[in-house]
Amino acid sequence: GAADHRPLMIGSVANESTYYTDGLESIVPDPPTYDLILRAKLGNARTDALETVYPASNVPSLYPTWAEEIRVLFDDAGTVCPSLDTADAITQGGSPAWVYHLTFPPTYASTSTLSGRRTFHGLDLYYVFGTYLRLGGDFGITVGPNDALLSTAMQDAWGSFVRTGVPTATPAWPVYTPTTPGDLASVSVLNFDVPNSTIPGNLFRSGRCAALFPVAD
Repeated sequence: GAADHRPLMIGSVANESTYYTDGLESIVPDPPTYDLILRAKLGNARTDALETVYPASNVPSLYPTWAEEIRVLFDDAGTVCPSLDTADAITQGGSPAWVYHLTFPPTYASTSTLSGRRTFHGLDLYYVFGTYLRLGGDFGITVGPNDALLSTAMQDAWGSFVRTGVPTATPAWPVYTPTTPGDLASVSVLNFDVPNSTIPGNLFRSGRCAALFPVAD
């Protein structure tokens, strides 16, 4: 993208990791296991850095379980916050970028066995392509008027981006233009929900991305 100044639109969803963390509660019962899993997956140096932002002591004040804190860590460090990092790199190369985040909570039927996935990886594509009616059969999600509103908003943004290179949305979707590389306080993310909103980069994900930038590798 940056090599030929093509615009970039990049984003994430609220619960990126729920696809592969089903049943995690049963295997992360305490802080030592939490630490052991992180070190096994991420190595000692990276775990030491990440645990400054995601200490086991966050349970239960911020997260109900250590499994949920692992999910949030994997969401943030694996996909959500790197979308900001990618946009930052693209803009340094001379290309415009726009960052979005989907937090819209789908309504799962009481009979659904997949409600723990919440706003899962790939959910945004159902709304972008207007195939959200399939969510009932695929995931046991009950769709309604808000699903239609969200789909229209996302299709309008994607369509305008394809036509003009600039996505249009309500509220206006700010181009990702940090005053200096990594300055999250000077950028905003468009939060797709009903209604949409914009979130300053330094407050995005409750400020965790801003905290991650100095420590994540």
